[in-house]
Amino acid sequence: MYVNNKGMALLFKRTRVKSVWNYSIYSIGDSGDLTDHSGLMLEGLEMEDFQLKFNSKDELVAYATITNKGAVSEKRVHGSWFAKFDADMKLQTVRQGDWDASILTRVGGERLASKKEPYLKNFTLKDLLFREDGNIIVLLEELRKEKEVVPGSSPIGYNFEWNYGGVLTLALNPESGEEIWSQFFDKKQKTQNGRDWDEYGSFVYHLSGNRLFILWNATELSIASIPPANWTEPDGTRYVKHKAFNEKTSHGTFMHVVEADGSMAYGNRTFGLPLFNMHDGAIFPMSMSARFFFESNGMLVLRAAMNNGGKRYRYGLVDLK
Repeated sequence: MYVNNKGMALLFKRTRVKSVWNYSIYSIGDSGDLTDHSGLMLEGLEMEDFQLKFNSKDELVAYATITNKGAVSEKRVHGSWFAKFDADMKLQTVRQGDWDASILTRVGGERLASKKEPYLKNFTLKDLLFREDGNIIVLLEELRKEKEVVPGSSPIGYNFEWNYGGVLTLALNPESGEEIWSQFFDKKQKTQNGRDWDEYGSFVYHLSGNRLFILWNATELSIASIPPANWTEPDGTRYVKHKAFNEKTSHGTFMHVVEADGSMAYGNRTFGLPLFNMHDGAIFPMSMSARFFFESNGMLVLRAAMNNGGKRYRYGLVDLK
């Protein structure tokens, strides 16, 4: 159940009957009466992920990724669903449809866009954000998670592996749910451990005004190896990881900024803008933790964590102005 500051509540319900998913949204007012909202345009479809959030006007925005045909081995996202309720929980807008060709082309090129029933593979809905100008930002990320039994372990233990891919950003009109622009940048992150949670993969994000900041660990630039991890920028400048970053950096951390018009700052760099000084003064090898972050007085507060399983952390600030 979701409740706004006026005391209006919304209940989202989904049930499965004979392999068919059914979705219902109910609103509850001051009188306690239950209103069933119909016309959700979800017949015959299946939600993969969904988010429901209130904006600054106490209006509720619902967004979901949907599939025409689910699969066990992978997540097939064929399109999206958008709904908007006013502050009195009256349904204002419902919009559902397949991905626009421009989104498919950004993610997978013309080959993906030209398929008969194209879908985004293994994309997860991360969050809905509200810009100062009212536009809605949708964040999605490619992710495949796997686990294997550790041979001979008792009790049974598992090795977990996370494979992250690109970040898809959509800007939506707050009233109609129509796409204003889309942006995508590819990244490859692979992490492994014996716990059922991951510290270093995925990304940190924050809206400052109408600009979206994205920070992530380039796990390809891992702990010092022979030959040493390195990368080359488009202008030909070659960097060696253990020389460019602080020596106590396990993975190089980089930043992208998506501008208000959807253009990508630092998009002409191999990984984005490198944050060379993030781990200055660290005693132990660390990497930025993508699981913990928040904004305070215009500063993004980040946590770095040890890479060897130790419980030592370090906190730093990134100025978003």
